[in-house]
Parts: sequence; C-alpha cells; structure tokens
Amino acid sequence: MTPAKRWPAPGAIPPASNPEPIPSGTPPAPRGFIPAPGSFSTSPSVILTWLAKRRRPFVLLALRRRVHGKCRDALRFRTMNDRSRLRRAALVAIAFGFLGSHGFGQTPEQEKAWAEDRVRANAQAKADAERLARERAARKADPMAWVRTLDPMTSGGWEFRSVGSDGSFAVFSSTHQFKRAGQIVTVWLRHEYAESQTGDNGPYLSVVQKTQFDCKKQQSRTLLAVYYSGNNIQGNAQTEDSDPKSTPWDAIVPGTRDESNFLWACAQGRAGAK
Repeated sequence: MTPAKRWPAPGAIPPASNPEPIPSGTPPAPRGFIPAPGSFSTSPSVILTWLAKRRRPFVLLALRRRVHGKCRDALRFRTMNDRSRLRRAALVAIAFGFLGSHGFGQTPEQEKAWAEDRVRANAQAKADAERLARERAARKADPMAWVRTLDPMTSGGWEFRSVGSDGSFAVFSSTHQFKRAGQIVTVWLRHEYAESQTGDNGPYLSVVQKTQFDCKKQQSRTLLAVYYSGNNIQGNAQTEDSDPKSTPWDAIVPGTRDESNFLWACAQGRAGAK
C-alpha cells in the first residue's frame, strides 16, 4: 500500500535530491517569465521542486489551498531577479519604440494621410505666428488704435485711464460705487488685454477688480476680481473674492500702472471730500 503523500508546508522547498520531473505536456517557463496564478496544473510540491532544481530566485507570496472537488492549490509568485526585471523592461521599451516608429502597422495610405496632416498643421502654426507678429507690430506702432476697438462702456461710468506702450493692455476706471472712508478709497478698475491671458480658472481677455487704495500709506489691495473670457467684460465669468480682514496690502511701485491708478483714485477721494 502506497503511503499517502504529504503536502509541503507553505513556503517550504523540497530537497533537490529527490526531484519530481515536470509532467509531460507542461512546457518549461522561459527565463525571467512570471507565471500567472493557476497557470500550472500540477501540485505545489512538483512546482517547488522544479523551481529548486532550476535554482531560480523565486519568492512564494501566497499558497491557497482549496478543498472542494478536484481543485488544486494555486501559487502566486514573482521573480526577485533584478536583472530579469531590467531585461523585461528593456524589451517592453524596445517593443513600444518599434511599434511607435512603424505607426502600429499603419498602411502606406495612412502614413501618407498623417504626413499631410502634419504638413497642414505646421503650415497653420506658421501662419498664426506670422499673423500674431503683424498684430503686435501694429499695436506697438499705434496703441490707441487697438483701444478704439474696445467698447468704452460709458453707461457703467467707465473712463479710459492708460494703455501699455506696446498696446498689450488698456486700463479703465469707473466712478460708480466709488467709496471713501478716511484715508481708504474703494474703486472699480477694468483691464482689457489684446491677447488671451492665463489664469487659475482658465484664459481671459478682460478682468474687473474691486480695489482699495490707502492714500496715506500708499498701498493697495484687491478685494474682488471677475475674469471674463472675452473683451469688454463679455463671455464666461469666473469670480475670485477675499476677506478684507485677512487680505494683505501691497506697496505701490513707482512708474507702474498701479501707481497711475493710485494717483487717480486718491485724487478722486480728495475731490469728493471737499
């Protein structure tokens, strides 16, 4: 009577002196290959003996035993051989590079169509760059010509204040909702841009700001800002506000647009105090 075969303890590797051969019909795994769970239809002792005989540095991660029907133990393991991992990563990179260079097997007609699309895209990009250069040169030569294309919006009390020397921006101020409290004046300012600006909430061409100026300390801070995707405060709007109790003050830098707005706002404050 043949004695019952004992299962090895989880993680134990039987001695190589009594190896069990891999059953016929089960192809040997290539070097560096990671078997998938359940890919071997044989007993754990046979698999472990085979691994020990091949001297492969595998680590047993889990050994799960099923007792229902004819289900056998499933092994999950992966290689710890750094060189094998590097070889596999290199092969994957080479394969992707090969496929990418050959367009994933694209046909000659597809290659021709893609080449034509790239030519058209490059031509369009070049035309856009040339058009932008012409527009910038025109604005720099006559900044007010671009300002005149903007809506003055006089119904909102807006008045033109200044324009950039290169015609890249224009500033308007409004006398509506003008407030003065001691040395602090609160005004609305409007900034228009010739080219789209990038903000935290997306691109914009126009922004209005509720700004306070400290006429004695020569400081300013913005309490509310509304960004518009189009010029003349048109298009999609995104609002950013802040708490006056925690909003810091910024010094007025001489020669900047902030100084120009500061001088106008404080002049309005003094005129209103008379």
